[in-house]
Amino acid sequence: MKENNVHNEEETLKIRKFTFQDFVQLVLSNWYWFALSILICWLCAAFYIRRTSPVYQRSASVLVKDSRKGSSSEMTAFSDLVGGGMLRDTMAGEVPKIFRKRIYALAALAGAMVYYYTADRVISSVGALWAAAFLVVVIRVLAAHFEWDLPRVK
Repeated sequence: MKENNVHNEEETLKIRKFTFQDFVQLVLSNWYWFALSILICWLCAAFYIRRTSPVYQRSASVLVKDSRKGSSSEMTAFSDLVGGGMLRDTMAGEVPKIFRKRIYALAALAGAMVYYYTADRVISSVGALWAAAFLVVVIRVLAAHFEWDLPRVK
């Protein structure tokens, strides 16, 4: 029995004396397995990257005003302002302010409706523009002062 214990202690000491040099020798003697595992991991990563869809996609377009189509300069300016703000917020990774802060789009829509229904029908085009701008400013100032927000969808 005592002989078995001595033999086991010698085996334990041999295992405990495993050094860094022994580890390096073990790795170098089996280098082909490491090279094969690196190659397999690289191929799996390349396959995964090729097969998954990208998280972010970007696109760009240029809007050129065509006078033959009869687009109004006011609506073009409005779409540039709103679209530019939305593009800035989207590129910054935020929800666009038009969707989350103080009645912004509603005020702009009300101003556009006032201009559309009054221009050259009730008052001149310039007067309708001033009336629409005044209405938008009043709605926005009141919304900012009283902290009005549109209801959120839950």
